[in-house]
Amino acid sequence: MVMMLISFLFTAFCIFLQGTVFQAVSLAGVVPNISLAAVLCFAYQRGHRFGLILGFLTGLLMDLLYSTVIGLDALIFMTMGVLIFIIERIEFKNPLYFSLVAIGGGNLIYSLLYYVFHFLLRGKMALGNYFLNIILPATRTVCPSRVSKLSLIS
Repeated sequence: MVMMLISFLFTAFCIFLQGTVFQAVSLAGVVPNISLAAVLCFAYQRGHRFGLILGFLTGLLMDLLYSTVIGLDALIFMTMGVLIFIIERIEFKNPLYFSLVAIGGGNLIYSLLYYVFHFLLRGKMALGNYFLNIILPATRTVCPSRVSKLSLIS
């Protein structure tokens, strides 16, 4: 219970940073989703149930602060907290590969699920435009440092 509280406070701090400080230093107009990265890291360390609860609480906090639809981020973050359990079962030779797949892939899946629930269900079908202008830059803001580390090590 104490670890859950500490983890939630840390992800709440990440949400605060993401909404304030990182808005000023956005890359290509996209702010990295560090709260998702924090949820994925805690879910990997503590297990899928911990990730499920932390993902729900973090997503709900993001919904209350920034969203017009309550529950959308909570559902997506909760799903990401459980998906890390599935990705964890795949064996990687290098732990950096796992972090690249988990954080980059998690950001990609988050963006796609957000598109489906927020835009596609309302009839807005510009997936190509959304992918090129939102999803791809958001995923690239998370992955470049990881890719350069992998190329130096491998």
